[in-house]
Amino acid sequence: MLELDSVAAGYPGNQVLHDVTLSVGAGEVVALLGPNGAGKTTLLRAAARALVLRDGRLRLDGRDVTRSSPQAVARAGICYVPEGRGIFPALTVRDNLLLFGRGLKGNDAVDRAVEVFPFITHRLANRAGDLSGGERQMLALARAWLTRPKVVLLDEVSMGLAPLIVDDVYAFVRRIAAEGIALLIVEQYVNRIREFADRVHLLRGGRISFSGTADELGSDEEILGHYLGATLPA
Repeated sequence: MLELDSVAAGYPGNQVLHDVTLSVGAGEVVALLGPNGAGKTTLLRAAARALVLRDGRLRLDGRDVTRSSPQAVARAGICYVPEGRGIFPALTVRDNLLLFGRGLKGNDAVDRAVEVFPFITHRLANRAGDLSGGERQMLALARAWLTRPKVVLLDEVSMGLAPLIVDDVYAFVRRIAAEGIALLIVEQYVNRIREFADRVHLLRGGRISFSGTADELGSDEEILGHYLGATLPA
């Protein structure tokens, strides 16, 4: 479904990614792990075409979208949820949802969002900026789902969230994966990755230092220190 082939990307004067190749299939959860500065967010931004690729190819369903605009890539089915959640803080929760309800009429977008995150019922008139961190994350995920994506890119999906909220977030991840949506996620907690991810890529210095299944990652504790050069949170 989503393929990055020998991708190089970065910022003016700073190439961050070097020869990165990975893929995410329909209904698959693929996780990115790595220390700060490894290139995880840059990789997601490159996959969303928020960055111009310096080299390599980006494909969606076999179609080359390397030179497509970010808007065209979004319309084609790639939805990026950045670390800052990407919500519109000055708008109400209802308006945030209605803006992203692709092909839905009236309150259908709201009804679908409430189905997956019931708390939304009691927050529709609130400014999105007044929500808690966990509520903002769930709103961002609900909005992503409303776009009817093929691929969802999630940056730091559980960062700063209470454990119970993280449980809700990952229940949602499991649900949309079961619907055939591909997920590429940046996650800092190894135990969550072991529980939910089908495959894992470890990034170090903008390069993939290890690729394997979540089971392979969990079967050898030393692999984390060896490939990342640091101990990640358990």
